[in-house]
Amino acid sequence: MKWLSVKAARLMTALCRKLGRSGSAWPGAAARAVDPWILKKLAADVTEGIIVVTSTNGKTTVNNLLYRALQSQGKRVVCNAEGANMTNGVIAAFLRMADSHGKVQADWATLEVDELFTRKIVKKVQPTYLLINNLVRDQLDRCGELDTVAATIQKALSFSPKTTVLYDADDPLVTYVAKNCGHPAKSFGLCETLGSYKGKNQGGCFCHYCGTELQYHGEHYGRLGDFYCPNCDFARPIPDYQLKDLTIGFGEQTEFSVNGEMIQSHLPGIYNVYNVLAAYTAAHEAGVSTQKFQEALNHYHPQNGRMEFYQNLKKPLVLNLIKNPDGTNQAISVVLQDPRPKAVIMIINDHDNDGNDPSWLWDTDIDLMASQKESTYYACGIRRNDLQVRMKYGGLQAKLCKTVQEAINDALSGDREVVYILPNYSALAPTKNFLDHLASNEKEGA
Repeated sequence: MKWLSVKAARLMTALCRKLGRSGSAWPGAAARAVDPWILKKLAADVTEGIIVVTSTNGKTTVNNLLYRALQSQGKRVVCNAEGANMTNGVIAAFLRMADSHGKVQADWATLEVDELFTRKIVKKVQPTYLLINNLVRDQLDRCGELDTVAATIQKALSFSPKTTVLYDADDPLVTYVAKNCGHPAKSFGLCETLGSYKGKNQGGCFCHYCGTELQYHGEHYGRLGDFYCPNCDFARPIPDYQLKDLTIGFGEQTEFSVNGEMIQSHLPGIYNVYNVLAAYTAAHEAGVSTQKFQEALNHYHPQNGRMEFYQNLKKPLVLNLIKNPDGTNQAISVVLQDPRPKAVIMIINDHDNDGNDPSWLWDTDIDLMASQKESTYYACGIRRNDLQVRMKYGGLQAKLCKTVQEAINDALSGDREVVYILPNYSALAPTKNFLDHLASNEKEGA
């Protein structure tokens, strides 16, 4: 049955290419239709270990950086690098490393997994490590409240008793999950207080043991920081992987040490400091040296709309996915760090994979952009009117554009020095396709 599943997947891949579709998950669906247990069989072929990466924000960046780090150590690695993070996408990633008989030729697998799919996927792949980077409110109409997501991950771990948990010690809910899952665990966290962040604290920070509101010795952003409960002994643990000596630069290297080992990163923003720290933790546990990790980081360029830079258009452009308040606030913080006059295009849709309720926009730091008087703003997408209203109440006068193409063309031909595009999930692919088309035309005309 295994070889037949591979055959079905390859036929589906060929069909997707013929139809001009990306097809990152369809081959997996074809293989699973032939053999419902194909994921378990494929995962069993991996010789050294499997790492599952889950979180609300940063999954793709962490997973892809970890993939490059393992490769730099000379490992053959399965990875769903495109971000297809549900069952069919994970199966498709394994199939790309399988021979005609269905044998996966890989030392490691590193798999980005949607939080709500951890239960199904962890049960089948039995990971060596489960990395949990953060858990924040996201798509309430799909995911429900955070306790539901946390319970799903805890249930997933109950199906994989040999898994070690790697977790962000600065996140109270993630720490609670790690402390109560009954698995061996190692933590990572920032051991410095960041004094410059002035965004909204998203709230909901209550002790899961006694219900008391948590307090902080120092906050980093959102819910993350050196938390403690004033009523019981629940508190941030001392991390096993301690990040210190942090210097954050914009347009230059960000530097920090992890357990005394210096790391330099070109990825902007405090949230990418956490992403790099998470990837380093998992890579180190998997046997990757600091030197090889640094080499991988030096050559890592974000793709799939995660701080993706376009340098060959009429002016520099940055594409950065937003999908919930915490992620949006961190994207806005990067915009605010850039001193250049800029055009900022926000695109909000309400398809099922976005979440149908855009009211989360009112929990974001859009207001902080009003301080940049020389910037221009655009509201696009299906819910552009809701977005424009939110921007208006934040002190921003946004141009309303029916199409993304209209906004991009206007921004590129305007007098601002750089363009930032912040689309939510369903808007990302068509926006990226249009930008890739523009970049291709610019290259041909050069």
